[in-house]
Amino acid sequence: MPYKKMFLGEGVEGLFIQNDRFNTTSVSYNFYLPLKKETVAENALLPFILTACGKDYPDFSALNLKLNKLYGARLDASAEKYGDCQLLRMTISVINDRFSFESDSLVEQASELLLNLIFSPNTENGAFMENDVNREKRKAIEHIKGEIAEKRIYAKNRLISEMYSGKVYGIPKCGTVDDVQKVTGQSLYNAWLKMLSSAFVRVQVVGAVVPSGLFDNVKQKFEKIARTDITDYK
Repeated sequence: MPYKKMFLGEGVEGLFIQNDRFNTTSVSYNFYLPLKKETVAENALLPFILTACGKDYPDFSALNLKLNKLYGARLDASAEKYGDCQLLRMTISVINDRFSFESDSLVEQASELLLNLIFSPNTENGAFMENDVNREKRKAIEHIKGEIAEKRIYAKNRLISEMYSGKVYGIPKCGTVDDVQKVTGQSLYNAWLKMLSSAFVRVQVVGAVVPSGLFDNVKQKFEKIARTDITDYK
């Protein structure tokens, strides 16, 4: 499976993994940030709020309509621990162009959609919208409580917290309920700015071809951002 890496800016790289066996192309943005108790909750919420709405799609209904027009393209988000880093991942998957009847490339439209969601979120006056923040906080708290109720997952998480007591890896990947409750629209906005300016970023494409102009567009976006204190994810 051939692959190619590309330099897109300070702490930003593109990775294309060519694979003709799948009927879809996936584009994912991977942001590596230091795992810290002070920021873990805000960071964990970011992938989910960014893939739920945006400036051009202020609610999920509008965004879902756009995804349906892209033959049911799928958006996924996750927040994981990767060593002493927090990995925030946002992915869009769409069928390859050869299976559609559209004149415009579905893969290009899908990659542009995800790019715009990440760099143009639904914000106002330096803060995410209160309704959006409360929705994602509620879902995060339900997830945390659900893991506590599930004995197997709870036992695993408690084991890790004891094994890595006092160390970075012992921090819960999504924070605690108290951490999530303290998140505000402004603190989440500041976390978004910090993510763009200091995360190590890998933009990964798995499919037959790279969407036209994708890596150039990513490079142009990050050229406008002052990148400092970039995370050493290795």
